Parts: sequence; C-alpha cells; structure tokens
Amino acid sequence: MATKKQSSIVLARTPVKSDALSKRAPADIPFIEVVAAVSHVVELGHSVEKAEVEDQEVRRVFGFDRVTAQWKDLISLAIGDLLNGQWCTVIDGRLTKGINFPS
Repeated sequence: MATKKQSSIVLARTPVKSDALSKRAPADIPFIEVVAAVSHVVELGHSVEKAEVEDQEVRRVFGFDRVTAQWKDLISLAIGDLLNGQWCTVIDGRLTKGINFPS
C-alpha cells in the first residue's frame, strides 16, 4: 500500500508527444506512479466516477488513446490501494477524497 509520504513525492510522468520513446507500456509504469496519478485525478475532480478516472489517467496522464483491460485492472488496483488507506472513499458511486488524503 502507498504511504502518505510516498504519494506526496511521486509524480506521474506524462509522455512528450514529440518523443515517441517517452510513452511507456502499462507494465513499465511503477505502481506508486499509477496510485499518484489516480489520487491527482480525484483531487482535481473532487468527486469522479471510476470511468472518468480511467479516462483521465490513461488518456491525459499517460498518453494512451484508449482504456484497455490491462489499464482497467491496474487502475482498479490503485483505487483499491487508495480506498484501503482511506485516502479515497466512495460516495454515491463516485470517488472522493478520504480522511487520510494528503494536503
């Protein structure tokens, strides 16, 4: 599980459009980076549906055109990690900041 300290210092690395080599496969992205990206999307959206988190993270953060099953699994694990640490909670089917969300 990610810690508050880890998430505070980890940033998701977004690929540069002009550099095709900067795009990484989902398996090559450290899990803590995926967790940090999910928490960032939740923080910006205040209250987001899982599909919105998947879309924002895959397309805008990591630069992919579509959400694959591999991405869905990875993001579900990251959301589970955030829920277990009480960083996020689910209210009316939407992810929101939890009591342990770093400030």
